[in-house]
Amino acid sequence: MELKNIQPFNQIKGLVYQGVKVNLGGPESRTGVLLAVGDDYLVLQANTGEVVYYQQEHVKSVINKAKELGIAANFIEQPYVTGQAFQDILATLKHKWVKINRGGPESVEGILSEVNDEYITLVNRDEVIYIVTFHIKNVNQITKNKKNEEEN
Repeated sequence: MELKNIQPFNQIKGLVYQGVKVNLGGPESRTGVLLAVGDDYLVLQANTGEVVYYQQEHVKSVINKAKELGIAANFIEQPYVTGQAFQDILATLKHKWVKINRGGPESVEGILSEVNDEYITLVNRDEVIYIVTFHIKNVNQITKNKKNEEEN
């Protein structure tokens, strides 16, 4: 029996606006409210308020933590971008300051200057960084105020 066009994240669409944990642990694990599920990505508003876009093929698990987290009374949905695919998300974030792969040794940030099917280009001061699109686990936009807070 050949399995085609099965999207394992279809069931996860039912968790939109519920508390979830993406990945069991490690530097890419985040807890927050699931905002959207696209064809090959999901959008999480982390407990810190930041909006993180996960590329589906790098998500190992999504845990429904609605009972533990719920949507707090003070939850205010942050603006976020959507698109058909993760590539569309990257294109929308072009010319913005972003952080790629939120945790761990592969974390990098800079201005997203180029997006194509094979790689993206980040510019951070005098460095030009090329990242193969497949290896992007997640991305989020860093606002200037947020960036200044992280530097202090």
